[in-house]
Amino acid sequence: DYLHSLDKTEKREEADREAEAILKQFNNDEKSLLSLANYGTESGRVDLARRIYEQALENDFNVAPFALLLIEAHITSGDYQGAINFTEQLSNESPEWLEREKPVFNSLRAVAYYGVGNEDLSDIYLNQFLKDSKVRVETLMAVSRRYIKLGGKEQARKILVKAVKDNESNQVALSKLIELEIDMGNSAQLGDYLKSLLQMRRPSVELLEKAYRSLGSDRFIFTKNREALLIELDTILNPDKQPS
Repeated sequence: DYLHSLDKTEKREEADREAEAILKQFNNDEKSLLSLANYGTESGRVDLARRIYEQALENDFNVAPFALLLIEAHITSGDYQGAINFTEQLSNESPEWLEREKPVFNSLRAVAYYGVGNEDLSDIYLNQFLKDSKVRVETLMAVSRRYIKLGGKEQARKILVKAVKDNESNQVALSKLIELEIDMGNSAQLGDYLKSLLQMRRPSVELLEKAYRSLGSDRFIFTKNREALLIELDTILNPDKQPS
C-alpha cells in the first residue's frame, strides 16, 4: 500500500528505492516476494517482476504465480511482444506447473497477441481459455477489462457472456455485460439481460439511467420487451411521477 501511495503521488524514484530495499530484505520470504511481484505487475515494472521471478526460481519457490505475474507485468506496461516472447519461452520449457495454470496462461497469451494486432492467434488462445469450465468469474472479468482497454469489445463481450452464463447471480458481471451491449448497440439479448438485472438487489442507478435513455432511442427499437422495460425503468427512476 505504501508503494502504491508513492506511485499515486508521482514519487516513482522513491517507490523504486523502497521496492529495491524490500527485495533485498525479504528475498527469501515467498509471501513478501509475491506481494512485491503483484505491485510490480500492477505498476508495470517489468524489470522488478523479472528479478522477483528469477529470485523465486533460485529459491525453488512455487514459481507459477511469479511467472504469470511477469507475463502480466509486460502486458500492463504495454510490452505485448515481451509478453509473447516470455510465454513462448515457458511453452518451450514446459514446466510442470504450466498445464495446471493453462487457462490463465492462455488468457494472457490471448491479450498479448491482441496487443500486437494478431487477432487470429488471440482468438485461438481466447477460445482455449473459454473452454475451461473452472475459470473463476473474477478471472473472466479481469481478462474482459484487458480487452476493453485495448478496444477489443467483441472479445470482451464473449468473455462476459460466459461469465454471466456460468454465474447467473453475479450482478457485477451482468452489469458490465449490459453496459457493453449498450455501448456496442447490441439489442438481441439486452432485454433479457435487463430483465434479470431488475430482479436483482439495488442495481446501479447510473446503469439503469443509461439503459432507459438507450431504450428510448431508435437504435434499440427492436429490443425484446422494450415498452415494458421502459415503463418499469421509469417507475424505478422516477417514483415521484407515479400515480398514488
